[in-house]
Amino acid sequence: MPTLEAGAIETARGFWLRKSQAHAEDPRQTARVAALLRSAVLPTDFYESALDLGCGRGRFIPILSAFCGHVWAVDVVPELLCNIEFRAQSATAFCIEDEFKLPTGPHDLLWSAFFFQHVTKPEHMRAVCTEVRRVLRPGTRVFLLENGKDRAAHVHPWTPREYAVELGLGDYTAKLVSINNRPNDHWWIEGRMK
Repeated sequence: MPTLEAGAIETARGFWLRKSQAHAEDPRQTARVAALLRSAVLPTDFYESALDLGCGRGRFIPILSAFCGHVWAVDVVPELLCNIEFRAQSATAFCIEDEFKLPTGPHDLLWSAFFFQHVTKPEHMRAVCTEVRRVLRPGTRVFLLENGKDRAAHVHPWTPREYAVELGLGDYTAKLVSINNRPNDHWWIEGRMK
């Protein structure tokens, strides 16, 4: 199994815990992202098992639950996961501990907002994507939302093509979208696993 260097997950855990304590969720941003996600899913689509990778407080779980039989809410910060069960009955909280290991699938939907951009080293991205591919079935639907042109200093500037290659997406589309009152500030990437 691919591994991350010692302390990488603990460092991420500390960063996200501090950030979550300093910033409240922005309901306008959540509404914009929810609208993007809803518009990407057809009314007839239904998925058995979804991974919400980097779920934080689980703000998108109710939306995912509308078209998924079960949602695995995955994060590195246990304090953020403690209220997940109140967001949807069809969700299970799963904390990544000392090694990056995901709940065994196969899962047929991957949703991730603002997770991969924080994987800043190429060798970490390869390890994380190898583990993600392990638990997804071929043809899994993938939706990613990551920072676009305006990035914080701690965010890696991965391109949509790099996400697609590392994750093993077949056909994919990428477009710049606005979610923070700035034009085209984030990448919306959707595709299917090979």
